[in-house]
Amino acid sequence: MLNEMGSEIKFRLLCEADLEMLRKWRMKPEVTKYLYTNPILTSEDQMKWFLDLQKKDDIYWIINFRGIAIGYAALRNVSNISADPGVFIAETEYRSKGIGKYVIGEVQEYAFTVLGLRKLYGPILSENLNALMTYLKNGWTVEGVLRDHIYKDKLYDVYMIALFKKDWRKKYENSKE
Repeated sequence: MLNEMGSEIKFRLLCEADLEMLRKWRMKPEVTKYLYTNPILTSEDQMKWFLDLQKKDDIYWIINFRGIAIGYAALRNVSNISADPGVFIAETEYRSKGIGKYVIGEVQEYAFTVLGLRKLYGPILSENLNALMTYLKNGWTVEGVLRDHIYKDKLYDVYMIALFKKDWRKKYENSKE
């Protein structure tokens, strides 16, 4: 299934022409309910964010499925050993189809083989169980829970998850056999 899907999913680097689409995605209630913030972004806010990205080593991609932009993937807070990936499928009709799992797998492979990182880590809001399960299926583990850590409409726990290159390598090598 992933090989078939892989020929239909393409990544391209985020560019200035994507900012308005990304701004709209980031403000969709079905997206923001899983983010730390509830952004109300202007076009100026989005441009400032984009210009700030140019000063960092963060990498942002637009995910295209069959030629349609459906979401984004990122490696944020990139250091010489680690990064915090982020993925969201903004177009709801493309969720629950295995695309997120595939995208996370591709981001992991890029981080470990191209960038040579040794660890990926990140937070997942307790409300976002689909994302948590998707990461766990990709070999991640829960390293801890920050209780009552984020307040939006109520208090939420945050799962801190991680994947080490050595663990990914074992799973990756076993899946090729």
